[in-house]
Amino acid sequence: MHQPTLLQHALDDAARQNERSRIARELHDDLGGNLIAIKMALARLAARMPADQPDLGGQVQYIDDLIDRTIDSVDRISLGLRAAALDLGLAAALAWQTREFTRQTGIAVITHCPDALAYEPAPDHASALFHIAQEALTNIARHAGATQVTLTLHLADRHLTLSICDNGRGIDPAVRTRPDAFGLRGMHERAGALGGALSLSPAPGGGTMLTVKTRLAPPMAPAQNKKQNE
Repeated sequence: MHQPTLLQHALDDAARQNERSRIARELHDDLGGNLIAIKMALARLAARMPADQPDLGGQVQYIDDLIDRTIDSVDRISLGLRAAALDLGLAAALAWQTREFTRQTGIAVITHCPDALAYEPAPDHASALFHIAQEALTNIARHAGATQVTLTLHLADRHLTLSICDNGRGIDPAVRTRPDAFGLRGMHERAGALGGALSLSPAPGGGTMLTVKTRLAPPMAPAQNKKQNE
């Protein structure tokens, strides 16, 4: 019986990832775009609503909140589909994510990543770093006014460092402690759960530099690995 080659496995993985990426783009761009259009149309209707009908105002607010929750759900599902890129390794997944970011936003990204890491992080470790990078890029697109981003992934003596630097307007220190700064808080929590640390600092020449430093767990001994796979 013919056995699939390593090349065929790689081609199959790439095809599956391309299909997941296509579905994620359609969810985010088409469905997400339609939801935002509905939200804007609702706002126009609300502006023309008679002031003497407060019950209608409450219904409009309920629908608006429902649209926001649905947009969040679409974003979450899209991110889950895109995170499947991690099947190809963290460095490859980050390279793919930066290409998608440039395609969607027009913001140039310079990447300094190895083709593959000498030691791949554990799946939960890689997923956390990947989502931190996604959130950082999303924040840059929404708030930074940047035209260029530099993403660097560096591994030395099992210490892994991810840095993302933009040339935008910088971040107001007061924003970091705002109660609604869920994105920043989430990134700090993800880094802390890895036993690592996340820092934000002014970038050279303006903008913001985000740095995450973590330590990879040592590889399992062969006996442990065999037992886990049984």
